[in-house]
Amino acid sequence: MIARRRLWIAMALFAVAACDCRAASYKSMNLTNNSYVILIGTKNFTERYYRDKAGWLKVSARGRKFRATAEQVLNHVLPALAGIKPNLTIKVEHHDQTFPKERSARG
Repeated sequence: MIARRRLWIAMALFAVAACDCRAASYKSMNLTNNSYVILIGTKNFTERYYRDKAGWLKVSARGRKFRATAEQVLNHVLPALAGIKPNLTIKVEHHDQTFPKERSARG
């Protein structure tokens, strides 16, 4: 039961992350979960979720880092996708590099 749930969660996260791929060039792209950044936010803040070597990582609007399980990430992604919170936006970015670059404090 738990294994099925984890598999479903992993498949759902991959489906969310894969929605930004271009059909013509997907064969040469890295399509693993490590190559996506999920951005969730409003006009005032944006949180980032991405995978690193140890698992999912959430970077808050203030730059604080928190470890997250796949289920926790999915619990934050689903309300944005379902439109339950109307001013909440979600964006998925694909990066060829494995880990996103850290943003500098100055800009």
